[in-house]
Amino acid sequence: MLFKNLIDEHGNNSTKLFMRGTPRYEAGSRFKYIPDYIDFSYDNLVNDIATALDKQAEEDGEQFFTNESKNAYEDTTKDLDFDDLMIKSNQLISSLIENNSAEDFKAYYQTRIIQINLPKILTHPNDLHIYIRGGDIFNAHYNGYKEYPQPPLCFYTTILKVFKFRKIIIISEDSLNPVIPELIHKNSLIKYTKHNIKIDISYLINSYNIVAGKSSFLTSAIKFNDKLKF
Repeated sequence: MLFKNLIDEHGNNSTKLFMRGTPRYEAGSRFKYIPDYIDFSYDNLVNDIATALDKQAEEDGEQFFTNESKNAYEDTTKDLDFDDLMIKSNQLISSLIENNSAEDFKAYYQTRIIQINLPKILTHPNDLHIYIRGGDIFNAHYNGYKEYPQPPLCFYTTILKVFKFRKIIIISEDSLNPVIPELIHKNSLIKYTKHNIKIDISYLINSYNIVAGKSSFLTSAIKFNDKLKF
């Protein structure tokens, strides 16, 4: 949203609240039926949002809307069992992978991959992408090593001695896995830059060569990779 003070031909000053972007202003709103702009006041804003929600409810169904208030800042993490959530999440992903063919899995998730608007990344047939698991399995509160044991340093160094690559890129959500700094130290070709998840996914579905340890995220992503040869 954008506030703008305007003066009309009579010299009167008014404040407009822009809810949509224009060639001149950058703005946006989550509400489909909100007007492009309004004469700014508390009442106008509340009334126009209420009208937009009513129209959206007519279109989508009133079962998706409620007048009940909820404290969005309430801490609910105390009611969650992190270990239990991780186990259930891993079981769900494993079930999806094991109980569906690659074609079914890809057909189901293809539209969802498209919807997240992945960046376009060009890869070379002789580049290697090393996907290294980090994150929660290195969290002291999560005993994830038993379910997701990761390869030792020698796993990666042995592959790099046997096969030669033009460029080597590490893909990892963080550098918590201790093999990352060791690999970078041992091989000047290896580069690591922390990216957001969209860039990581784009690398994985466009890579020709991937080396990795155990990861349900990787297993899901490479089902959309039609280039993979190694």
